[in-house]
Amino acid sequence: MIKIKLKEVMEKMGKSILDVARETGLNRNAVSSLYHGKVDGIKFPTLEALCLSYKLQIADLIEHIEEKKIGDNEKIYKQEGEMALFTTWPPAMAFKNPDSNFFSSNYGEYYGYFKGGYMLAYFKEKYFKNLAHEVFEKYSDPVQYRKLFNEYLIGAQEIKNLYFSHDKQDIITLDKHSLLEFLSQVSEAYRKFWKIAIVVDSFDTGYDQMEIKKIASK
Repeated sequence: MIKIKLKEVMEKMGKSILDVARETGLNRNAVSSLYHGKVDGIKFPTLEALCLSYKLQIADLIEHIEEKKIGDNEKIYKQEGEMALFTTWPPAMAFKNPDSNFFSSNYGEYYGYFKGGYMLAYFKEKYFKNLAHEVFEKYSDPVQYRKLFNEYLIGAQEIKNLYFSHDKQDIITLDKHSLLEFLSQVSEAYRKFWKIAIVVDSFDTGYDQMEIKKIASK
């Protein structure tokens, strides 16, 4: 991983973003983005302006950090897509804590990154497989499956009822207390729903396809 160290350099020199922009001729927004680490890279002319203005070496501004290597038994699975942080929070919490009445496994440690309405999430694949195996073994039983699916339907209906209980005009006219109460109800309904629904993701790494192949080969 490449780290841009402009913030550390500026703090040592006692320079503000405005100082650096004025003294180097760089755009203030560009300096601010570099300072806060909100960039995917840095251009050569920008490096040159900083080095010449403050007698720096490239190594003063850029550092290569060796990322932790993952063992062969810890393959990483990536999910990505357009998603807002507000609507992602309930399922993100459920990844770690599915409903313990139905599941004993979870998705383990994971990391999520959001930028401009887009999300990247990284998981250890083995946890997906463990949970998928548990679901396959337990919920192949029709009785157990019906219990799980009924709970899913109850959660989905609760969310639907909440939204249909208010139209757009109602929401706009709610006072602060009422709006916060409604949002709290919605958040809790989503939390309960996703603690059941999140199990569907466990098959994303292909466990179901492996089982289908085993059955077909018999």
